[in-house]
Amino acid sequence: MNSIAIRRTSVLALSAAITASLLTLAPTAAHAADQDSAGAAGAAGAAPAGRAVSGEAAPFELAAAAPAAKKGKVYRATVRCDIVTNKGGHTVRKETGKGKGKTKVAAVNDAKKNVKVPKGYYKRHCKEI
Repeated sequence: MNSIAIRRTSVLALSAAITASLLTLAPTAAHAADQDSAGAAGAAGAAPAGRAVSGEAAPFELAAAAPAAKKGKVYRATVRCDIVTNKGGHTVRKETGKGKGKTKVAAVNDAKKNVKVPKGYYKRHCKEI
């Protein structure tokens, strides 16, 4: 099979899956209320505002909607690092940084990135406090 035939086959399979999922749709409660009012208005000879009487497509929503994604736990960390001069290699002062992440390790790494280091210095010995 060449690549065009494979793509066409996968598109047809995707189309069939979408069609099957559309068949499992349920009408919304708002649409049911519109239909009730349309039936009463239709009996009186007037169509509901903004709606066509014949050939109207009903609004649908998925019967089994995906649940809202839960927020995961957020870890927070504070680290203190030595600020060391490039010349001489001695500690000048200590700086702190705060960070957060999905795991404790990610939070500590984010905090290390957030430590302010002036030009001509570097940080080392970062420890969580």
